[in-house]
Amino acid sequence: MSDSVWLRDIDGTGSLHPCSKDDPGAIEYVPAHPEDLKTFYVHHNGASWFVKSEEFFASQGGHEEEWGKSWEPIKASNLTTAREVAQRLNAQ
Repeated sequence: MSDSVWLRDIDGTGSLHPCSKDDPGAIEYVPAHPEDLKTFYVHHNGASWFVKSEEFFASQGGHEEEWGKSWEPIKASNLTTAREVAQRLNAQ
C-alpha cells in the first residue's frame, strides 16, 4: 500500500486538491511528518526554476545579500518536491 496522494490545481488558484493519478496536471504527493520537512529556497528567473537547500542558501549569504530577497522559502521533504510545489503555486 502506497502513502502517495495525487493532487492538482483544479481552479487555477494554486490550491491543490485530491484527484486521480490519471488527471491532467496531477502531481504525486507523499505526506511527510512535519519533522521530516526541510526548508528550501526557490527562485524563478522567468524561464527556469532554481532550488537551493536552506544550508546552501545561507552559506552563500542568501539571508543577508540583496539577491536573496527574490527567493521564496518552501517546506518540502526534498529538492524535487520543493520545485514541483513552487511551480504549482506560481503557475500562471
